[in-house]
Amino acid sequence: MAKGRVVELTDEVVEEAERIVRGYSTFMKPHSSSGYMGYALELPAVVARGETQEECLSALRESLIHSVAMMLAQDRKPPVPARDRKVEQINVRLSAEEKLALMELARKDPAGVTPSDLIRRVLREKLSLPCEPGCGKGA
Repeated sequence: MAKGRVVELTDEVVEEAERIVRGYSTFMKPHSSSGYMGYALELPAVVARGETQEECLSALRESLIHSVAMMLAQDRKPPVPARDRKVEQINVRLSAEEKLALMELARKDPAGVTPSDLIRRVLREKLSLPCEPGCGKGA
């Protein structure tokens, strides 16, 4: 087995890991022999167990923070919180006139958005959804 380099987890690295992990989607389910088992959508290989939901969540959070901190300390990029990723897609048929109007609106937008960004922003406004990180441009 090859020897790895010693990685120091500074307070700054751990704080950044805590900030990232706060955005992760965590799940728990009853476990037959140890109360509960928890995992995160972003790092499904990181699991934790606890007798109670609180113990499980605490152990999971610590495991996630440690995993993300190690990634950061090794100059690796940890997964982005799932809620910040755009993974769903719908196709909308437009007339040529509607497409031209949409393209023109996006072009004139002061934030310099794409047509997709413009549609997403209008939808969020109509549904009174909060602005997500970076939703002004390139969201």
